[in-house]
Amino acid sequence: MYLIFLFSILLGCSKTNMNAPVDFKNLNISHYKPNFYLICPKVICGVDGNTSPIYKLNSNTLYHATLDIIQKKEKTTITYQNNKKYQLIFIQKTRFFRFPDYIDIQIFPVGNNESTIAIFSRAKYGFYDFGINKSRVINIITELSNITANNIKTKSVK
Repeated sequence: MYLIFLFSILLGCSKTNMNAPVDFKNLNISHYKPNFYLICPKVICGVDGNTSPIYKLNSNTLYHATLDIIQKKEKTTITYQNNKKYQLIFIQKTRFFRFPDYIDIQIFPVGNNESTIAIFSRAKYGFYDFGINKSRVINIITELSNITANNIKTKSVK
């Protein structure tokens, strides 16, 4: 615990409430340090982030596929789940120091039987994340794409 306290003093600690769901439609990333990764369509988030794929799945199916992926991850605890708004928050601890990283996910309908995903992964402690959050998000998207290989469109939401 002392080590975490020391790192938070030296490297910074997030002051945002990480247990409350992120409002992707009003997300302001300007106050975050470079220890996060965001994938979200600009039409939903209103910020320049990385582009999410569109899946040829309804929101409910994509949500449950995502939930299945998260539940199989090591060192992961789901802290918030809203099945009606298709929202998840989970904490995944880093391998070596076991620092908590917070990951918000929300599924959005796009069209008739199509949906997309927004993922915001960020470290609670430290200033840099050494690419861990990006790797985590890309891994989730890759796993979703593998599961839904026959149900993904080639274009993305901008």
